[in-house]
Amino acid sequence: MLNIQDINYGNENLDNIVFLDIDGVLNDMTSHCNYEFNKEAITILNDLYKKYNIKIVISSSWREAYTFQFLQKLFNDNELVVPIIDKTNVFFKDSIETNTMSLEEIENLKDDISNIYSRDYEILDWLKRFKPKHFLILDDFKMSNPLLFKHQVVTKYWSYNQNDLALNKNQIDLCEYILELEEKKW
Repeated sequence: MLNIQDINYGNENLDNIVFLDIDGVLNDMTSHCNYEFNKEAITILNDLYKKYNIKIVISSSWREAYTFQFLQKLFNDNELVVPIIDKTNVFFKDSIETNTMSLEEIENLKDDISNIYSRDYEILDWLKRFKPKHFLILDDFKMSNPLLFKHQVVTKYWSYNQNDLALNKNQIDLCEYILELEEKKW
């Protein structure tokens, strides 16, 4: 696995980035926080890695609770072969009421963006800084920004139907479609 300290972003291939939430994507209500991820979700991510050479950026709140090294070990222990290259910054929402701003509007903010909390803005901030060609968001929290929503597969943390939980085989085609969207021009 890659270590964040070993990555030279100028040379790292950022063609296919996956912003990854953990609760609701890799685990679900049946997991009981035992650090064993859903096997089907792991298989899907590993298959996407083989086909698209994806890299993971952690957008989950787990990035605050656990060290980067712990997350790398946890992913390795769960047989996830996709490299984790980064995590999004954490912002605090106190001045913006909605998450519908465009990337250009965020760039023109007079206030420091670090005063805003929203997963949308955290992902937009990462996109603004690193400008990947393609990106996919895997999260059980629905993005409200239109730019992000069209790049998202919304998963479920809780459902009466166990086959709908976490990232599952019914979502593979959508993941591939999003990773094959026309390249984003920054």
